[in-house]
Amino acid sequence: MTGILYPTMLCGLGLLASEVQDLPRRALSLTTVGCLVMTAVLRTPHALAAARRYTCPEAIAKSYSKGEIDQIANVIGEQKSLVDLGPSRDSILMLVELGRRGLALQWTADAWLVAVAGWRGWPLPKYETPADLRIITSDRKDIGRSVFSGPHFAVVRNEH
Repeated sequence: MTGILYPTMLCGLGLLASEVQDLPRRALSLTTVGCLVMTAVLRTPHALAAARRYTCPEAIAKSYSKGEIDQIANVIGEQKSLVDLGPSRDSILMLVELGRRGLALQWTADAWLVAVAGWRGWPLPKYETPADLRIITSDRKDIGRSVFSGPHFAVVRNEH
C-alpha cells in the first residue's frame, strides 16, 4: 500500500483541481483538506517510531561525534594504524571516516571482513611493516599504552 495510496491521492487531487469549474469551490477545498489530513494521519505512526528510534538513550549513547573521529585522525597523523575493532560495524565507520582522510590504515581479519571482504570479497592485504598504532574500542585499553582515549574508541601504541 505504501506505493499506491499516496500517488492515488495525488491523482485524485489533480482530478479535482481539473474539474474545478464543475464543482463548487467549497467541496474542492474540503476534499483537499481531507486528503491532506488523511496523508498526515497515515504518516504519524511512522514519524513517531522514527523519532523514538533516533532519540532514545541507546541511540544517543551509540552516536559518534565528529570531534572524537577528528581527534583520532589527529593522533594518527602520518603513522600507520591497525584497525582492531573485532567483528563490529565500527570498522565501517573507520573505513569511511579515516579512509577518506588518506590515513595509512591496516586491518585485522575480523575488521576487514566486516568493512570490506564481507560485501566486496577482497582478501586481507598483507602488510610488510607492522602498524605503529592500534585503534581499539575504549573498553580494551589494557592492550597497550594509550595515546588517545575517547568515549567509544582508543588509540594505543602497537606492541610489535
